[in-house]
Amino acid sequence: FIIKLKPWDERTGKNDNVDAIRDESYRRTAHIKNARLFIFAPPMIQGYGSGNSFDVYIQDRAGKGYDELSRVTTDFLEALNKRVEIERAQT
Repeated sequence: FIIKLKPWDERTGKNDNVDAIRDESYRRTAHIKNARLFIFAPPMIQGYGSGNSFDVYIQDRAGKGYDELSRVTTDFLEALNKRVEIERAQT
């Protein structure tokens, strides 16, 4: 869904910028365990992407099975999300 924010002149506090609102939205929805939420701002110019991104494919080339692949993927995403260059990594 789309959330329309108040006009800029009504959002003058440090908690009124889009990053703070996004972070607060994640905090308020952290208890939802049966869904993955991804919050982002639309592109400044309609028709252009909302950011720079890249895809990574992780394969189970050792044949260790789904549980191990899932564990490795989760660990990899956690490591990526700790990096300042990465805003959000997800599957």
